[in-house]
Amino acid sequence: MTPSPTVSTSTSSSAAPVSTPSNVPAPSGGTTAQVVPKSTMTTAAPIGLKQTSAANKVEVSLTSLAKVNVQGRGPGEISGPAVAVTVRLSNGASAPLDLDHVIVNLLDAKGQLATPMTGDPAAPFQGKLAAGADQSAVYVFSVAASALKPVQILVTYDVEAPTVLFKGNL
Repeated sequence: MTPSPTVSTSTSSSAAPVSTPSNVPAPSGGTTAQVVPKSTMTTAAPIGLKQTSAANKVEVSLTSLAKVNVQGRGPGEISGPAVAVTVRLSNGASAPLDLDHVIVNLLDAKGQLATPMTGDPAAPFQGKLAAGADQSAVYVFSVAASALKPVQILVTYDVEAPTVLFKGNL
């Protein structure tokens, strides 16, 4: 004979979460009382949309700027006019560059942050860029065609390097 399933019904919702103390040390050996040193991010002087920045042995350039129409796919994304920005990084440094932390933003003519889009043709950086190698990625931003003169495109590839600022008319 097969045992019949048991159903448990509980109407008590007063069970509080239980926290268990952990004796695992902080990864760096520090404590929660430790003060983290202040870090200041800087932005380099603006350069033109067709220029190349070569700070810290890493070259950053915009190899394509295309007006496109995109389909909203993710939360907050609205279908319509957009700009596809192809960013090229060339790593002239002696160590690999972590591409998972690259940040690209676009500010429209009013200085408003454009909404990043995740649908085609977006293909952001990921992985590592070996020393001596280069790679391109595409970032797509929802922005009205009337707000493209001028635009600012900011590329941050490392917290210790200045953010690269491209500025010009599309």
